[in-house]
Amino acid sequence: MVSLSKKISKSFLYLSAAVLLNSCGSDEDAATGSSGFTFKSSQFNTVTGTPTSTDTQVTGDASFVANTPLSAVASGSHFSFASTLEAGSYVTLTANGSAQNSGGVALKFENSDNVLKVTMTAGGTDKDISSSFSGLSATNVSYSMDVHNDETPAHVLIWAGDETDYAEAKAKFNSEEDGVADGNGTGSYWGVELKSATLTAVSVGEVKFEEED
Repeated sequence: MVSLSKKISKSFLYLSAAVLLNSCGSDEDAATGSSGFTFKSSQFNTVTGTPTSTDTQVTGDASFVANTPLSAVASGSHFSFASTLEAGSYVTLTANGSAQNSGGVALKFENSDNVLKVTMTAGGTDKDISSSFSGLSATNVSYSMDVHNDETPAHVLIWAGDETDYAEAKAKFNSEEDGVADGNGTGSYWGVELKSATLTAVSVGEVKFEEED
């Protein structure tokens, strides 16, 4: 006869194995990370680093993704942000990327020795578009942008943060004229990466510019 203690031990082993197998599964489509926070009405999940967030700013070296994805991979969205950059720091906004904040259309704004350097990444290729921002502040950096990932390649327009006329002629950068993007984003998430930067505002909404028929 099997003793009661042996039956309990065997049951415990089966239960432990089941828990272990369950914990090994992962949902690659979900925005998961070590911690989450809410900033400017958007909920974010930390991918890497340890951001420090308050009601007015997010600081630190970190990458984080919005919990609510965009409507689709092939979609268009409008983003805006404001940040303070010290020499050597940067902020990157990624549209239509993965839940790990990669594989999207990324716009990186960097304070390079107090000169603003801007890099667009699409289709895995980096393109320096700094010439469109010559002479503009590398410290107080505020811009809004349309990312039309439903076009091939993605159509990117960037306006000054205080611009209210979202026409092509008002854009600081237009990828159809100033440097064609080399591809599209491959995901439906959007997120931000900071390096020694302070983010004071960020939002997402519907595209501002629509092509005329």
